[in-house]
Amino acid sequence: MSSYEDAIQEITSKKNLDLDLPNFTPTKYNKTGWKIIHFFTYFLFGLLYLLTQLNNLFQILKKYQEIISIVGSFSYLLSSFLEWRHFRRGCCGKSNLNYQIKGNIDKSFSAKMKRSEIGLKYFLNIIVTIILLVNDILHIFFSNDFIYYILMITGMALLVITQLLKIEKILTNTKQYQVKNDLSNSIVEILNFSGAMIYFTCFLLYLFNEFNDLSYVLIIGAICFILSSFVLYYRYFHSGFEDLNVSESSFISIKYE
Repeated sequence: MSSYEDAIQEITSKKNLDLDLPNFTPTKYNKTGWKIIHFFTYFLFGLLYLLTQLNNLFQILKKYQEIISIVGSFSYLLSSFLEWRHFRRGCCGKSNLNYQIKGNIDKSFSAKMKRSEIGLKYFLNIIVTIILLVNDILHIFFSNDFIYYILMITGMALLVITQLLKIEKILTNTKQYQVKNDLSNSIVEILNFSGAMIYFTCFLLYLFNEFNDLSYVLIIGAICFILSSFVLYYRYFHSGFEDLNVSESSFISIKYE
């Protein structure tokens, strides 16, 4: 076979390679127990962050301030872990059930990154929650406000980026999913983004002595987190099934453990 024919065959074989991108069922179709735990941990995160800011203003539970903040961050870590576990395929483990019978899966680095993309976006959310949790714990032992503000700014900046990536994912229509049929999903993430943006902006300005008291504005950020959890509750337990019928045919992926 000539070198020309070899080149044509190589190009043709590359075109026939399968990216094997993972397909995910929306989280709203997970088991009821999973949805209850995910909603509760996410709601608890917003509630305890709000209570932390109210406590800064009114000294309601000053004695338990640090514990309240730690439990809030830990709740967000649990919520983020559950969400990542749902979207981990391709990032951690094989992409789909039928990967074993496929002989043409693209094993290039770029293909692996494309398969990992969604899982990595949600894994970044776990990194954010770990930063917030470690920051709360360190603040108990060192009480260094400068370090606390720097880590808070870092964590919230990453959360803003994470939320933008998640919103971009949600707004991307596929054969399986269209955002117009699942608007509550985007509202959940937009409210979370708003809360993170308020926290990031307030702590950054405070670090440069542009704010005298953070708590009043941070309350608005915490309220955004709580409102986000309320919309999540609606999405899990009161929204319909329209997003599973986005075209003439329904495309439903099967989730495996």
